Amino acid sequence: MNLIKDCILLSRPPVAHGGEALGHAHYSYGFAAGYFERMFAQMGVETQAISHPEQFKTDAFAKAHGLSLGRYVHLMFRSTEHLRPVQGSYNIACFAWEFPVIKTDGRSDEAVVDQQAHMLSLCEEIWTPCSYGVDVLRRNGLENTHYIPAPVPLPDTSAAGAEAAIKTLSLVESMHLCSASAPRLHVAERIVTGAVRPLSMQPWLRQVLSKGGKIFLTVCNPYDLRKNLANLIDGFLIAAQGRSDCVLIVKLATSGTRGEPVGYVHEVLKSLFGNPHALDEAQVILVGGYIPDDQMEALYDLADFYLCSSVAEGQNLPLLEAMGRGCIPVSTRNTAMLDYLQEDCGVIIEERRYLGLIAGTAADVAGKRFEISSADRFQVAAGVRAALELSPAQARTKMHACREVLLRLFSCKAVFEKIMTRLKAIELGFQFERRPAEAAGNGMHRVTGAGSPGQAEESGPTQGA
Repeated sequence: MNLIKDCILLSRPPVAHGGEALGHAHYSYGFAAGYFERMFAQMGVETQAISHPEQFKTDAFAKAHGLSLGRYVHLMFRSTEHLRPVQGSYNIACFAWEFPVIKTDGRSDEAVVDQQAHMLSLCEEIWTPCSYGVDVLRRNGLENTHYIPAPVPLPDTSAAGAEAAIKTLSLVESMHLCSASAPRLHVAERIVTGAVRPLSMQPWLRQVLSKGGKIFLTVCNPYDLRKNLANLIDGFLIAAQGRSDCVLIVKLATSGTRGEPVGYVHEVLKSLFGNPHALDEAQVILVGGYIPDDQMEALYDLADFYLCSSVAEGQNLPLLEAMGRGCIPVSTRNTAMLDYLQEDCGVIIEERRYLGLIAGTAADVAGKRFEISSADRFQVAAGVRAALELSPAQARTKMHACREVLLRLFSCKAVFEKIMTRLKAIELGFQFERRPAEAAGNGMHRVTGAGSPGQAEESGPTQGA
């Protein structure tokens, strides 16, 4: 039997409609899986979501899901400890990794699921969304790793103007950056409550819009140390000092389960700045909690620049989404961003590399020091100033280049072609062997075989100038 390519099995972490998973560990896998599902639907390929892939031990589970018998491709959008291959399928780990080290060995008292390399080796192959991740995994013995990024939605028409965007966002709750970590929580609550208002009514944003100024946007989980958020905010404020023509909107990717907005903002600011009592920065506006897709798109349409100071990214979907809607990236260029960011399509923030360890990231599991790139507040400020100095003609050129990059690398058509090329290579390059159980009548077959055919065709975008 041939590999079934018109129906893809897919397992993923849950992302509820109300955004309850926002900010939780590995929540971005759910969003990436959603983009793949929409791409497959657009290309006429059926997907079958399976919540508990570990249950597929016989063909009975396949029949229960209405699946015909055969060799299915199973895409797992999960972190390594949650990988659960489906017996009899061709299991592919869709795994994002942005650090130069992985856990390749473990102590005898450690759970098997905590050993990254071992868990990944249980899969027939690995798809990772950036060339950097491919190189890291192959260097650590996982040779059957391939560059397959998540597709990024591109609007058919130009982004809506600021007036239409602000109308869509008129009821979105926001507050400017102010002291929410007062010595007593009830004091913080009083301060913050007075600062909360609809985004369209934020005085500094209204002033910038009236002057035709520039709006910067960033989207991140504030507790994710990779995002370097404190330096991003400080850097923007340094560059914006004495200017009334720019504003920063920080969309906090969180579910708001800490008592939105008062108690939650108190926790966010405490994690970023300790216990500040002198914050009152109207040029920085915070938007928390879940907002639906049309409002997220309106945020991108409202912004002129997308500001990113990340020290590492697996793909950085919010930045790519922003590029697709006309935002010029002002960003560090490391890990995933090496695939698509150049001076012609953005403003690059300079960084410094050092051998260290940022505690609290996913790389902790490896237990090793590694080289990391990081931008401080002054380097972020230099990038913001460079963005504000762009002429209208320069900005238009970069916006056009952004769209060309997304069409070439991340459009549904481009990603689907890479996937079909990969699936054809699987069919041609691997030998399928029947197991004794299969010979007895189990119709779902496990693909076995060593090697990694067709690796050359998906080496990823050119890295460099």
